[in-house]
Amino acid sequence: MEGKISKYPIEMACCKKQIDDIENPDRNHPIHDNSVVFTYLKSRFYVAVVFDGVSESRKKGKNTVAISRELQWDLETFCRQQKVEDIHEIAKWFQTSLNDEKYKDKGATTVSFLRYDDLEQKIEGFTVGDSPALVVRSITDKNGETIEGQILSALHTVANDPGVITRQLRFGNTPEITLFQMEMPEFDFLYLVAMSDGYGKMSDSDTLKYMDDDLQDRKVSIFYPFFAKVHLPRIISSKFPQIKVDNNGMSPYLSTIENPDIGAYINNIYDKLDKDERQDLAIVDLDTMALFDFYRDPQVFARKRELTVEEILEKSHPSLGWMLSSPYNESKDESGLDEYLREYIKVEIFAITMIDELNFLQEDNNWSLQKSLNHFFSNLDPIGDDFAVAMTTIAKPSEKLEKP
Repeated sequence: MEGKISKYPIEMACCKKQIDDIENPDRNHPIHDNSVVFTYLKSRFYVAVVFDGVSESRKKGKNTVAISRELQWDLETFCRQQKVEDIHEIAKWFQTSLNDEKYKDKGATTVSFLRYDDLEQKIEGFTVGDSPALVVRSITDKNGETIEGQILSALHTVANDPGVITRQLRFGNTPEITLFQMEMPEFDFLYLVAMSDGYGKMSDSDTLKYMDDDLQDRKVSIFYPFFAKVHLPRIISSKFPQIKVDNNGMSPYLSTIENPDIGAYINNIYDKLDKDERQDLAIVDLDTMALFDFYRDPQVFARKRELTVEEILEKSHPSLGWMLSSPYNESKDESGLDEYLREYIKVEIFAITMIDELNFLQEDNNWSLQKSLNHFFSNLDPIGDDFAVAMTTIAKPSEKLEKP
């Protein structure tokens, strides 16, 4: 679907995948997720939206969750017929519609709604539940291409129990909606990505392909530097006795990177380390007790470290701040905070890797975005649940991409 009046080349695509396990057909069920892309108001607005039907909310005896498909149709109709310009009106419509009698006993759903306003050149949208919305950009300079991703809103789950869908959806209360608006960032190519939570339920083989463990650990240290702990092999920790090492051999990440002597020493001896010692160096954990202390009283946590809460949040991924406002389940332990924050790492890594793969497929085969996306999904192994993606890609005009 090509943009007609935009000064940018714009392409849109969507896809959904259903469990198709030939060896274990009992796992298969009617698809609960849905995705759609559309334009309206003479292609001023480009919409990508995903609905993730919550199967646990089905009425007993029913074998399908119809709400995601019906809401998709009704939402598109509402935008087109009412010619809605204000994003708040769409969010309010969605919030009200979930409690409409016509959807009774048809399940519950999350949503990730992304809209690009081509007239004002801004990005806006809203999310409900744990379906993420992301902006990913590609920039090319003399050092090559860099692809960066950023999730745009919090995943509304219980902080230490991320498998739980929002309480608002599960118990039929008014859903909590997060609205976001942003100006266009600098980019060569921009990707607006809405998807369901299927990225976290892929097979082991796909996880290895698209969400490398070592890369996740490196992101942990970058996203949450005040809470990251690294494993230093004894040959290194014994050389620097001033570095505190706990019973598991883990040391605070900041105390290692802030010591230039450690980095120089590691570079000198790295080739002499055995395989296990090198693997140890790649291990990064989140200090869950420190996270819990920060969650419980961020002011005290910061003061003990001669910092402010603002300084900690400023140097961390936005999800650390979102964690502070998330519900906490007292019946669970604090270790779930680690998993909650790692969800944000997983979704960003998956989105970037997916786009990298789509770019390769388009360039290598001269395929459209839709054909590349279909091919990408067809090569995913059976996943633990339905999976849906909708996206809008925006490119700079070709003359602006030419390098001097």
